[in-house]
Amino acid sequence: MSDKRAPVKTLETNGRKIPVYVNEEGTFYSDVDNDVIRATTLKELESKLKRHTKRTLNIPFARWEKERWDRAPGALRQGTVVGVHSGNNNFLVRWENEKQTTQESAYNNEFLRLDARLLTKYGEMCRALEKAEKDLEKFRETYQIDMRAEVSKAMEEGDSK
Repeated sequence: MSDKRAPVKTLETNGRKIPVYVNEEGTFYSDVDNDVIRATTLKELESKLKRHTKRTLNIPFARWEKERWDRAPGALRQGTVVGVHSGNNNFLVRWENEKQTTQESAYNNEFLRLDARLLTKYGEMCRALEKAEKDLEKFRETYQIDMRAEVSKAMEEGDSK
């Protein structure tokens, strides 16, 4: 959120000077670490900013990402939780080789702590699972029958196989 007006105040919290703005509705806000922190009072904003800037987290994790509907192969991704969004408590994640942070739900249970050996093993297992799923799909396609057509044919012939 950008504002062409000058900040109404500058708060110093956890060694950082953070400009504070007020929008037309009277909501206080600040832009911090690519997040907009909002509050209805200056005191509430200061409290949120203290929590937001208190410390930087550094919790690495890995995840296999694949959309079920997508036929493209999945990918092993590594990221680091670097903070918690002060507005919705989502985790702020910085993915490997990316500069910006993204939000991940705190209710997501797909965070794995893996050393290099386990990371390799996990990637191999996920690729094997994808291959097995594709093989299973091909198997089903090969031997699938149109049961309605089979029943209709059998009823016409008066016989069942």
